[in-house]
Amino acid sequence: MDHRICDVLVIGSGAAGLRAAAAAKQAGAHVLIVSRGAPGKASATIVSGGVFAGSRDDESTGGHLERTLLAGRGLNERALAEILAEEAPARLKELVDWGFDASFHNGYLFSRGRAPIWGEEIIR
Repeated sequence: MDHRICDVLVIGSGAAGLRAAAAAKQAGAHVLIVSRGAPGKASATIVSGGVFAGSRDDESTGGHLERTLLAGRGLNERALAEILAEEAPARLKELVDWGFDASFHNGYLFSRGRAPIWGEEIIR
């Protein structure tokens, strides 16, 4: 059996996993990503349809939170949904600043990358 040493182990190589790995790497950690699928072709990255919701310009963080909780149909953990609603706009802007080929329209980030595999944009 192969053994690997790392500071941070990221399980999953969809957009969220790759974003987490990038943040850990920026902080100086030795990162290892483990995934069932190829990087950028996993989990919610595929089903998101290339649209990543952030707080719209015309709504408060509370509005984003309520939409998130409604979409989760009672399965969300409220404390985590609150963090998501608060952090989403800055994190989405960060992806664009890193070179993610996307644009904002009405408070939503739309990928211009190849559908339906937008996680590849993060790897690029």
